[in-house]
Amino acid sequence: MKRLPVVVVLLVLSTVLSSQITMETNLPKVLPVKSELIFDVKINKGALTNFSKYQFQVPRDMVLKQVDSQGGSFSYEDDVVKIIWVMTPMEPQINLKFKLITGSVNSNRVLVQKYFYIENDDKRDVEMQEIHVAVKDSAIPLDLVDFYTLEPKMPASLITTTINVDEISTKRPEVLIQQVVQLRKDSKDAYEVGQREKKKAELKITETNLAITAASELSSDNDRQIALEKANADKVKAEKDLEIAERVLVLAKSLDENANEIEKINRAVNPGSYKNQPTIAANNLKNNSNNSSNTSTVNIDKLETVFGPPASKKKEKSNIESDETSAVNENGLVYKIQLGAFSKKPSKADFKAVGKVKVTEENGMYKVLYGSFKSKEAAIQERLNILAKGFDGFVVAYQDGSRLK
Repeated sequence: MKRLPVVVVLLVLSTVLSSQITMETNLPKVLPVKSELIFDVKINKGALTNFSKYQFQVPRDMVLKQVDSQGGSFSYEDDVVKIIWVMTPMEPQINLKFKLITGSVNSNRVLVQKYFYIENDDKRDVEMQEIHVAVKDSAIPLDLVDFYTLEPKMPASLITTTINVDEISTKRPEVLIQQVVQLRKDSKDAYEVGQREKKKAELKITETNLAITAASELSSDNDRQIALEKANADKVKAEKDLEIAERVLVLAKSLDENANEIEKINRAVNPGSYKNQPTIAANNLKNNSNNSSNTSTVNIDKLETVFGPPASKKKEKSNIESDETSAVNENGLVYKIQLGAFSKKPSKADFKAVGKVKVTEENGMYKVLYGSFKSKEAAIQERLNILAKGFDGFVVAYQDGSRLK
């Protein structure tokens, strides 16, 4: 019976994981309609310090904003908050703070939290117990409650193994399809964060080299020594940050390759499950031509075919002075960057540092949109520039002026 050594995602129960990851929150179980509340989430993650990602999914009629993301990269897309850490904070507990804006309808709501992390080169994830919140049209005090603990709903670990191709047909192909989708989302997140952190580290190294040169020219021995020590220490830190960013890019490549291999086998063994599924995208990452299993280096050119080139290779004008300079024809398919969604109409002045934005009302929410791009790659590149300015955003598509889901 033939067995192929491929990387496959399998769910396995893990009592160790259950004891590692828990969450606490002081979000009340009952909230009034049309209200705002700042609450906390504590992630008890132990000694984990590698790349990790936190997700918080809220109902469509609620809005979640960041107050404190503990140095992570915050984004909000399709009702899901994501916070990504290139290197997770050293402390055993991550303390997050959010602002929740409730909807205007009386009903019960379910909020879902997940935590993904890397351990021993394996991707693992935990889904926590759901948070059930009742939104009621009554005078309810907004005082925070005591912290309560959320345990893993179904402790799971994503592991690598050798699978039997002849046996894969007995598994649930739809589960593998979902896992492939998740792996590609994680790959995209890791790539974008890794590229942004790499750019920052490279810039810092350039600055420290200039500082070392300037320090060496100081006339005072004491001042020269102090300046050189500081500049060299800053350079060491920047080089370490660059190394970490490159490791995240390696992770992005690995996750995408895993997804491609799983989908390839699943399609071959369970072709019927893909009748309504698109074929493997031509732009997906491919293995190196030598089929090496060594993932210590990453082929950036192949990554760019999916996610667009880094800012060092392609610079787009970041501040759009007018609709004419930024906009392609609004007819047809265009891509924009959504900077936020608000229940009350925001001021364009709040986004002055980004450039000229538009505020449109969609489904009772005010969307702040920036730019208009012919290709998704161009929009993704500009999004990286926006993130570097301290703003959050994600790419959305419009067809003849109507947003695509």
